[in-house]
Amino acid sequence: MDETSFFYLMSSHRSITRNRVPGTKKNKKRITLALTTNADGSDVVDPLFIGSALRPRCFRGQSGEELGFDYHESKKAWMNGNIFNTVRMLPKNTTAYLQPQDAGIIASFKSKVKQRQLENALDQINALMAGRQERLYEVPLV
Repeated sequence: MDETSFFYLMSSHRSITRNRVPGTKKNKKRITLALTTNADGSDVVDPLFIGSALRPRCFRGQSGEELGFDYHESKKAWMNGNIFNTVRMLPKNTTAYLQPQDAGIIASFKSKVKQRQLENALDQINALMAGRQERLYEVPLV
């Protein structure tokens, strides 16, 4: 198991030309994800989401359990002793070999979520542009 922060409202800091976009403020709203696998990937464990709200608005009054996933809350959206209480220490100098989460799984997970975010943003931009084009010559009469 390894945990990582995911800044779900942070926009991309690169443009199509891969240059940084100056003057944008980064949105630091985050959730913590705990992803768990075993060495051969045969044991499937659902991700654990940790947010700062007890019942976020997007849950529409339901709990994470009612929506079908494992969600907990803490003030800063961090893992704490109330959420995670079993710790197994790794031998010294083995973390580079025994933490596959950092190298592949977390990076792949974040990449896939970011791809879906950008696709959604593009769909919204296209819908907005299509709406504007339909009303291009519309003139309010009042």
